[in-house]
This record gives sequence, C-alpha cells and structure tokens, in this order.
Amino acid sequence: MQRFLFTLTLTFTLTFTLPLPLTLASAIAANPFLPYVDTASDSISLLIDRDGSYRYGYAHFSSTNEKLLYNQVIDSICTFTANGKDNGWIENRVFVYPSAVGATNPGINTYMKMLYRMKNDMPELYVMSNYIPRYTADYQGYQVRLFLSYTPSLYASELAVIDSVVSGIIDRTEMMSSDYEKVLYLHDTLCQITRYGDMSGAYAGTIKGVFINHRAVCEGWARAFLYLCQKTGIECLYIDGAINTTPDEATPTWGNHAWNHVQVDGHWYLVDATSDGALGTVGHRAFLKGQTYFDSNYTYITQGDDANHNLTAYPTLPTLHPTDYGDPTHLEDSNVSPSITIRKIMDNNSIIIVHHGLRHTILGLPIR
Repeated sequence: MQRFLFTLTLTFTLTFTLPLPLTLASAIAANPFLPYVDTASDSISLLIDRDGSYRYGYAHFSSTNEKLLYNQVIDSICTFTANGKDNGWIENRVFVYPSAVGATNPGINTYMKMLYRMKNDMPELYVMSNYIPRYTADYQGYQVRLFLSYTPSLYASELAVIDSVVSGIIDRTEMMSSDYEKVLYLHDTLCQITRYGDMSGAYAGTIKGVFINHRAVCEGWARAFLYLCQKTGIECLYIDGAINTTPDEATPTWGNHAWNHVQVDGHWYLVDATSDGALGTVGHRAFLKGQTYFDSNYTYITQGDDANHNLTAYPTLPTLHPTDYGDPTHLEDSNVSPSITIRKIMDNNSIIIVHHGLRHTILGLPIR
C-alpha cells in the first residue's frame, strides 16, 4: 500500500505515517483533522465549508433567492447518490426543487449562471461535471450533473486527502502576522508542490490535480490558490481569460489562461502562480501585480469566445490597484519574504521545505 509522511518540526519532530486513503473508512481513520462521522454524506458535509470561507460570487448575489438556490445545490451534492448507471445516464444527478427551500424558479438561464458562479467559487465541487442543468417542467425542478465515476465514499475519501494536505500547509500561516506574508507563502508553496502537466487528465484543472496528483494546468493551479486563500481567510477569486504569450513582441499573441485576483492590505492584485512556477522553480514575476501589468499581459476575454466568462460568473470584478504591490527584487532581502526554500525531495516524493528556518515536511503523496 502506498504511504505518505506528514512531518512538522518546530523545536521537536512530530511524525504521522498514514495510509493513502482509498475508502471512506480509511480516509476517516487516516485524517487527524476530520471529526468522527458515520456516513459519506456526513463526511462530505464536514469537508465542504459552506459558511466559513469567503466566496466572492456568493457575496455579490443581489437577492436572497439566489443564495437559497446556491445553498440548496451544496446540500444536494453533500447527500448525492451514485444513481447514473442504474438509470442509464452518462452522469450522476442530484435533483433540486426551488420551492423546497422557499425560492422562486429563476429560469434555466439564470440557474445555469448560478451554477457557473458556484464552480468558480468552490474549488472543492470538482465532482460537478459541468454547469449546465437539466430542467423538468412537470416537477419544476433542476438536475445538476456529477461525474458518473464518483460514489459518495470515493468523493469523501478524496476530500479527506485534500483536507489533510491543505491543513498541513495553512497551519504554518498562523505564525504569520500579515496577509502579504501569508499570500507569499501560499504562492511559493503551491509552486513547489505542483508541476505543470497532465493536460489530458480529467482532473488537471481541479484541486484534485494539485493536492492529490501534483500535476495540473493553469486552471487547477488557480483553483488551488483560491482554495488555499479561502482556508486562510484571505479574499480571492478565480479568473479566466487569456495571457499574452509573446510579451516581447509588438503584436501580442493570446492564449487561454487562468489566474487569481487577491486582496492584500485593502487592495486587489493579480497573482498568477502558474506563470511563476510552471517551469519547476519559484518566481515572482506575476505576484501581486497591479492594473498596469494586467493591461500589458492579460485580458478577460477568452480566445475563441466573444463572451467574458468572468462577467457570467460575477456581476462585477474588483478593481485592481493601479501599481504592483512591490518590486519583486526585494523578496530575497525582506524579513518576511524568503517564504520557502526547497531543501529536499525525498524518495517517497514528500517535500521538505524551510520556512523562516523551520523544517516542515508537507507532502508525501506519490506523484503520478
């Protein structure tokens, strides 16, 4: 059986050796952060933080009706069943009835936009196969589609693994006094533990790709950074659009891309962890950048599509600060900025990092 290590060293060494969770029972037994639960539904409900994390899209709903519908979908996913194969469907489905929570039916187009906002708000809902619902007029309800391959136990097991890995990362932020230091640490850690790739993989664009498989494309990197910020209490949102792939040439060439906007010290900045870490090193070229940098290198318009996907998910986007947070060249000299230093990649693919002189092993899941 594959195994991984979680080691935290302060003035002493505390070591956990845990089996890689493959079932709900082993996930619960292996996860020291997960309270006792009886069922997969209970476990999913505990691991999906419906109320504690800041979600930009949810916070900007204009009506209570939309929030009722949003929360109803979360509750339904927490209690889903693997019903696809038995019914001959190509996906599992959860059934939601607006009237059951005192909400009015908004129409399928508005409901679809709400699901799209939810997918951008909640990286842990990667079990959703798409954001296009089915509507059945005779019961005036919607069917939300989930991947056919998932059972509640499998989904709960994966969420438990992700929770353990993420908890091991964000525990370190409790020692930090500023949001700048936290965001820098999360950015650098993400760059260290993830490799760019697996473009044909089903989960390369999800947090599963980052925290379990350790390989992801830009979408997965951006969703993972959002998830880390949410768990740390830092306001952040997922953005997709396009990046200028030829910044040194007079005529830009645009390629579809995903990144984040994050709030630090009351201002919003761009963070593109993929651009900073995709080559296997940790850079800061696209870390806490302002509007001027954005205008030269990014656009909200996804290539090949006239629609601005972000305005489909969000009614408005936060305004970026006009200038960058600071000159990245100061990062090696600042008291807070030497965020992490790679010290060793062990035989079991766990990573030993040094943060402010403290040795901390945060990962040991096998790289696939």
